[in-house]
Amino acid sequence: MTSGRGKILRLLCTVTLAARLTSGCVYSADNEVALNATVAQDKQYAKALKEATRSADVINNFEMRYRVKVTRLEPSFRAAFAKRFADVYRQQGPVFEEADAKTGFFVSIMSPEHKAIDLENAYHWNIFLTTKDGDIKPASVKKLNDKLRWTPFFDFVDPWSQEYLLVFDKAAGEANAPDLVEKNLLSLTFANADAKVSFAW
Repeated sequence: MTSGRGKILRLLCTVTLAARLTSGCVYSADNEVALNATVAQDKQYAKALKEATRSADVINNFEMRYRVKVTRLEPSFRAAFAKRFADVYRQQGPVFEEADAKTGFFVSIMSPEHKAIDLENAYHWNIFLTTKDGDIKPASVKKLNDKLRWTPFFDFVDPWSQEYLLVFDKAAGEANAPDLVEKNLLSLTFANADAKVSFAW
């Protein structure tokens, strides 16, 4: 009898200890998980992103040379970005401050040859902005490496792409401004050994 009672006590102690050790993994009805909306689900932001973004595929002899997507960081898009940033992270944050009072672009480019998409290499790429006042070279071409930071806002960023921030010393303006407001019409060109690609806003 004593041996049996001892076994029962040991079993109860083991069960109690196991319950305590695993209590941290038990979910209750009080827990709440609120998933952030994807870019596609955030209709207002998705609309702003679509209106500000241009894209092109460069194909030569049935071979993909590179794919580039460019988002113009005009004030209306930056306002939509700031709102989504606050919705995602529940706090205010810097919004492309390098492009304040200037003209900026978020660029995502991919190629089967990753070294071929180094936009910082001026020997391989010529980038310029065409305005009514003539062509302008970028004041800065900055490589962006933190994909985790950008994927909640640009759904075309992926493990195979490389992102850049282009900034030109030209006052920012609106491509879709009302007729009574002077529009800031621009054309951004990427030229390399494969092709010359121009995007207009």
